[in-house]
Amino acid sequence: MVYPILKRTLGVYFGLYLRKANGIENLPKNGPFIIAANHESHFDSFLLGTLVAFNLNKQLFFLTRFKPRRSDKGLFSKVTLFMVRPLFINLFGCVPVLKKGGAVDACKSALRKRKIIGIYPEGKRNQSKTLLAPRTGVAAMALLSKAPVIPAGIVGSYKIFPIGAFLPRFKRAVINVGKPMRFDRYYNKTPNRKTLEKVTHQIMVEIGKLCGKRCPRRPFHFSKKPMNKARRCLRKLRTLSRFRKKRKS
Repeated sequence: MVYPILKRTLGVYFGLYLRKANGIENLPKNGPFIIAANHESHFDSFLLGTLVAFNLNKQLFFLTRFKPRRSDKGLFSKVTLFMVRPLFINLFGCVPVLKKGGAVDACKSALRKRKIIGIYPEGKRNQSKTLLAPRTGVAAMALLSKAPVIPAGIVGSYKIFPIGAFLPRFKRAVINVGKPMRFDRYYNKTPNRKTLEKVTHQIMVEIGKLCGKRCPRRPFHFSKKPMNKARRCLRKLRTLSRFRKKRKS
């Protein structure tokens, strides 16, 4: 009962900041899917959510991990919204990621419930003319869930809510929605690093075309911290086993 009320109140308010939406016919009417878009502002999630709500009469869910930054200031920042965390999670379409590496599992469980997932492959806000080096999580989610990926390009949202602003400015943005992307040739295979890179690159090329930004030529982002932790644990286990053998002898 709460979501229809929010759609008619906050949805109408956020809709005022949306000048035009191109390619709405590309949004699937049935079944779960993933919307992958560029990220210019905290306002992006509200614009995409309004687009899905008024055209499909469904709610858009975003994977969110609480990681406060110094630049997160303002009315719609993560720090402000997580002060009322239950309201943020239940009403504003948030799928919480409670630990590192848990985004793929959270996405899979949400898609099994036939939810629509929104994700930003860049990982953070970017107002430059070139897309940032993407994370490969969007490819892993698409291949493991076998859900279609809808690329979207958001243009002009940084003018509405620039980094460091407290209140939104009355500017208007444009959203360009691309055709659904499926990766049937990779669904029945175990995804490796090269496969994830290829799929992520294809998605980022489409996003770049839709938002008018250059696709990055830099290498894809792979976190080295989990690998380093695993190596440290193996070293500790080896030293413990050697110590126990010496003690027995």
